[in-house]
Amino acid sequence: MTVSQQKLLSVIRDRVDQIDESDRVPGYRRDLLETLAQIVVLEKEHLEAKTQIQKKINDQAQALGTILHKAGWEPS
Repeated sequence: MTVSQQKLLSVIRDRVDQIDESDRVPGYRRDLLETLAQIVVLEKEHLEAKTQIQKKINDQAQALGTILHKAGWEPS
């Protein structure tokens, strides 16, 4: 992982830690951080191999949405 990726993940982690989880499902920050970290990895792969990044990111977002829905969270 490059320094810029480490910095990016550090900033993401700091911002996610600031999210108020009280109106969300338990574990929301953890699931969000995992999803965002995976998207960073997908973006790196895309830059190196020109993968189909849009579909992969959509898949990650859909998976997070499914986790949140199964946990009982609904957007207001």
